[in-house]
Amino acid sequence: MRKIPGKLLFLLLLSPLLLMAAKLHVDVDRKSIVKGDTVTLTITAEGEDVEFPVLKSIGGYPVLATARKNSISIINGKVSRVFSKSYTFAPMSDVTVPPVEVKIDSKIYKTEPLKIEVTDAPPAASSSAEVSLDLSVDKSDVHVGEPVEVEVTLKYPANRDYVEVRIKKPEFANFWIKQLGEAQEYRRGGFRFKTFRYLIFAQKPGEYRLGPLFAKLARRVRIERPFANDPFFDDDFFNTMFARLEWKRVASNSVDLHVDPLPSGVELYGDFNITASVDRREVDAGKPLHIQIRIEGYGNIDDVPKYEPDIPDAVVYADEPKIEAGMENGRYGGISVQKITVVADRNYTVPAFTLRYMDAESGRVVEKRTDPVKIRVKGGSPAVTKSDEEGLNRSESGPQSVKKSPEQPEKPGTNEDEGALFWLYLALAFLAGSGAVFAYNRFGSFPARREGGAKAAYRKIMGAKSDKELLELLLPYMKQSELIESAVHKLEENLFENRKHKIDKRELAWEVEEIEERNGVEPGPRM
Repeated sequence: MRKIPGKLLFLLLLSPLLLMAAKLHVDVDRKSIVKGDTVTLTITAEGEDVEFPVLKSIGGYPVLATARKNSISIINGKVSRVFSKSYTFAPMSDVTVPPVEVKIDSKIYKTEPLKIEVTDAPPAASSSAEVSLDLSVDKSDVHVGEPVEVEVTLKYPANRDYVEVRIKKPEFANFWIKQLGEAQEYRRGGFRFKTFRYLIFAQKPGEYRLGPLFAKLARRVRIERPFANDPFFDDDFFNTMFARLEWKRVASNSVDLHVDPLPSGVELYGDFNITASVDRREVDAGKPLHIQIRIEGYGNIDDVPKYEPDIPDAVVYADEPKIEAGMENGRYGGISVQKITVVADRNYTVPAFTLRYMDAESGRVVEKRTDPVKIRVKGGSPAVTKSDEEGLNRSESGPQSVKKSPEQPEKPGTNEDEGALFWLYLALAFLAGSGAVFAYNRFGSFPARREGGAKAAYRKIMGAKSDKELLELLLPYMKQSELIESAVHKLEENLFENRKHKIDKRELAWEVEEIEERNGVEPGPRM
């Protein structure tokens, strides 16, 4: 048997590994970075069918962006397809990129691990120091709802031809975020600065680490153009056409924030006042009364609660609070105005409205409340009195014996009286029946027994001359119909916000008529 030389045997054993290496390659754009910079990991695979993994994180750090690229390679007449996928992340300490599995033509291959070194400070000659993103807060120990000012500043060389700069807006879990104005841009010492300011409000207590944030800067890089030696093509127009954008990514530092809870039942932090007013103290039955609750002050005004008073035997509709807020004298605050509409058919009391908050200066819980307001309703059902309740209780306790007054003895009727009444009732019944038959033959239907009820409600809706009149007619029904509730919303926007919603009165009139029918009121013919 002929022996295989050792070198040949070694090559035969190595060939599968060489083939694997030819099919899969992994690399990073840099193996040593400054804390806050980004790294791009690129995996390249050759084959007809390539499946790259979906990586959410690398070495425990989230993947910030991905990109794909496909190409065809022809070497010595052999055609092959090459696929590559890039993953960008921002490690904040030394990290090892673990092996990544890639499926190539139904076979699984693994990349080699890669080590990345992360330093705290950039070397003196490093170009990465030219671009930086700084994140800062004005306080590090706060309460839930207490405003914290966040400043994000991007610094980059003024002499670099960056054509686009993007800073990602902060998104911190469990924080409400509000941007303060537009970005401020200025130059200083050969650098450009772009600063954004935000207010954040913690919604839950705890220990938080904010950041890092990320920015991208793009500049054009010229690529080889056709007819490169032709001076005709050597101008700004063609230089722009034959160029690509090269992006530089940079990450900010992180900051720690400690958030203490508010006392139980308290959601506001700052200094506030509350007032409540009504547009009248005397109102007709079935007509709306308008309440306005006004809260103003400094602090997390956007978290002001919505008030929904419980008023017995009344229809209550509470709008969402309308809030105007901003910075004034270095403090965040504003005004919240809420409107409430009440419709009732008997006297009632607008209850006191209570506002509780934690005072920013004293650290104590402050409670402020408005005064209750008594409303007199004219022409409505009288309130149940004590004597009425006693009478009701007696009637519910069982049948009571009725004593006849001896001063007014009962007079028995005679047979002659009863006979006369019988013939009178018979004659009236005959006349009523004849009239009903005549009406049916004449009109094709029996007339409504009364003009009021559902028929009257229908006609009132159809006859409304203004949005205000229509709103007042619909308010008593809004809790019984989603259609009517939606129409009430639109009518209020028309009246108070100068909106131009179109209202279908006929559809609303039919809806009201059906409600009246369900409530036991006889309908009339529709118009």
